[in-house]
Parts: sequence; structure tokens; C-alpha cells
Amino acid sequence: MSNLFSIVELNIKPQERDAYMDALRALISDSRTTGAIVSHKLHIAPNNPSKCVVTVRWASKEAMSDYQNGDLIKNFMNETAFCLADPSIYKTFTIESEQTLL
Repeated sequence: MSNLFSIVELNIKPQERDAYMDALRALISDSRTTGAIVSHKLHIAPNNPSKCVVTVRWASKEAMSDYQNGDLIKNFMNETAFCLADPSIYKTFTIESEQTLL
């Protein structure tokens, strides 16, 4: 299994949060059919539900590239851009080995 991950930090306008979350849920559902994504996780800040982090585990580097250049994500980003208070912060990294810190 791939150890390629992306993290997306989001700051959603409070008045657009419901619309963004509905669109995000639809994107996640549609993304399951692509085979590019092993798993998605959405983390919402408990003290500020407009601040979210999405983590994605990719099937492979090629699958990530194909997905990021595909219409599904491009359409989502175009349709939801008005919902974001700030530009998203997007980072991708590879974990060489997993370790337990505690």
C-alpha cells in the first residue's frame, strides 16, 4: 500500500460552511469510484468548525497526479472557491515508515 499522503488545510467562510461540506461529501463519494484514493479523513477544529483539515492517502503517485489533473477535482475547486475565506494550504508527503511515538 502506498504511503503517499496529502494534507489540505481549509478556512471556510462560516456562512458557506454547509454548502462547502455538502459539496465535499459529494466529492468524496464520487472519488471512491476513481481508485486513486485509499482513504479520506476530515478533521474539524472543535473550537472553530470553519477550520478543517482533510487528509488523503493516495493509491500511487500516478493515481494522485491523474486525479489532481482530472475534471472531478477541478470542477469541485471551481464550484466551491467562493466558500473559502483564505486560499487552501496543500502539502503532499511520503511516510517511509510508521512509528509509534507513545
